[in-house]
Amino acid sequence: PVLFQAAGKARGGGRSAVTVTAMADVDEDRMRAELQKLLQEVTDLASMSIGKLRNSLELALGLETGALDARKDQVNRVLQDELVKKVQGSQAAEEKKRKADAADEPPAKKEKASDKKEKKDKKDKKEKKAKKDKSEKKAEEEEGSGDDALEAEDTIPEAPEAEPAEAPEQVAEEAPAAPEAAAEPEPAKDATMGTSTFEDFSFATPQKKGISRLQTWAVSGAEDGNIRLWDLESYTCVRILEGHGGSIRSLAVDWEDMQAVSGADDNVRLWSLKRGGCQRTFTDVEDGCAAVVADWKDMKALGGCGDGKLRLWSLTTGETLNSVAAHPGGVWAVEANWRQRRAASGGDEQFKVWDLKDWTCLHRVEGHPGGIMSIAMDWDGQRMLVGVGAAEQSLRLWDLETRKPRSLLGHRDAVAHVKADWEGDICLTGGWDAQLRIWNFTKGACTQAHECKFGRIRSMSVDFTQMQAICGSSSGTLHFVDLHSGMDLRKLEGHVGGVTALQAKF
Repeated sequence: PVLFQAAGKARGGGRSAVTVTAMADVDEDRMRAELQKLLQEVTDLASMSIGKLRNSLELALGLETGALDARKDQVNRVLQDELVKKVQGSQAAEEKKRKADAADEPPAKKEKASDKKEKKDKKDKKEKKAKKDKSEKKAEEEEGSGDDALEAEDTIPEAPEAEPAEAPEQVAEEAPAAPEAAAEPEPAKDATMGTSTFEDFSFATPQKKGISRLQTWAVSGAEDGNIRLWDLESYTCVRILEGHGGSIRSLAVDWEDMQAVSGADDNVRLWSLKRGGCQRTFTDVEDGCAAVVADWKDMKALGGCGDGKLRLWSLTTGETLNSVAAHPGGVWAVEANWRQRRAASGGDEQFKVWDLKDWTCLHRVEGHPGGIMSIAMDWDGQRMLVGVGAAEQSLRLWDLETRKPRSLLGHRDAVAHVKADWEGDICLTGGWDAQLRIWNFTKGACTQAHECKFGRIRSMSVDFTQMQAICGSSSGTLHFVDLHSGMDLRKLEGHVGGVTALQAKF
């Protein structure tokens, strides 16, 4: 392979004819064989992304970096298939070990566990019966009220009832991205933590006509190209949306009508979370869409694309309404205030504020080494929070009137995510250093810092009222973190590869 690469590079810049010919000769069986060898050596899937695995495969096949880009769809499919097999194999081995350990347990311990399970089953049965009686009584009252009934196919059906979660086991585990982080308890595996990792979910209980209920949801997107809808009452995945051919980078969700817009490496799509289908695909996307926000009232979406343009689409027709060259190095973060008709964008090493009426740039601020990873805008107070990349590892709070920043230091890697509670004068940041940090603007300091044992924070949504965050990890899991204590309260499994986009209705 080394001689092959040297021969290819000796022909000059760009991809050599030798590499192209060799790439064409690599069949799928050989790709799978080499990939299986690579995965045998991987002990921590959390450290392995789709892109990193593709680069390792190119090296194993004796190809130059990027040589498989021409067959990206096929390669990604093979990578995903083999990752699924790897994870399923690991789960089967763990289950086999668990059963073997259980068989070796002393009879007294088994008897105690059996008694505990019997008591738990009785308690669950009693609670389910009480809940069923309450639901039937409520249904009779609402059906007799004369209100217009909701059509069954236009509602999200009830998720299966959740069993009470068992107390978390105390497991000392080292954080992948922060080796010196203190060990924290990991939640015990529980049937309520989600559906089978690779098994699609079908609704089991159609919602009764005339019944509507308040619900809490989360929508996640990942490197596997899938979108998952989670019921946060039962902590189960109730819908899997497939269609993207690349990693999903951003999500915007209409919780009232249960719609979502996703920005990904291949295109932008509009989804129905009720029916589970893709309603529209927007192909006017160059080099992927890393950030997207939506105006659900006027059915428009604004996306930041890899070619450096901001694009405005009609969600009704799919038409591109406008576009503007914003950031030569690509647009990585976007926010909008549709009432004021303003937008903010971040990319390369600068951020800009736009007037959406005539697409003029109102503010332009440069000087963010490492590029801008995330932004949060205070539209009334004319303040902007900017999360900066690995070169600076800082959070900056800008006053747009004075053009003076305040640097908030503490992260040891890129500040990839920032969410602000402007009325409460605080914000939460998530970094690639596996840290969640709470900042107080008045004090200009970090008031709390938590090391996340699951590693790098790939996506994040926060509830400042309950002081709880949901974070996406590199290993395909979602984690519920208590922001007071930093404790990892619960884990949801399902995705393959990093969870790169996340929105939640708490």
